[in-house]
Amino acid sequence: MQRFRGPTAAHGVLDSVRAHWKRTLGAVQVETPDAALNVLANGWLLYQTVACRLWARSGYYQSGGAFGFRDQLQDVMALVHADPGLIHEQLLRCAGRQFAEGDVQHWWHPPSGRGVRTRCSDDYSGCLSRQRAT
Repeated sequence: MQRFRGPTAAHGVLDSVRAHWKRTLGAVQVETPDAALNVLANGWLLYQTVACRLWARSGYYQSGGAFGFRDQLQDVMALVHADPGLIHEQLLRCAGRQFAEGDVQHWWHPPSGRGVRTRCSDDYSGCLSRQRAT
């Protein structure tokens, strides 16, 4: 509490947060004739990837707060120019969920690691019967 006490400290932290997002979201900029597309491409989509998919672990098909092996590896590829460190973290996190047999834990909840281990590359109907809880 002492570290952030008072308006000067609070403003300093807020300035660093703003600088982080400006650097991250401004890493790649596109200009198209469509102003709405520019807004999406120049910040909003990257922000959603970081805030929703990685930090909150939420999205249209993922609302339970679990890490997803394939989905989030695909999501972080959007950050290749914006924040390679997040990609590195996600690669290591997912590598820890791959088994010697070559399959992976499809999704898991921290800190317990409970989730679903599949014996397939994705959840198509033929693999659902081979899933098992870990």
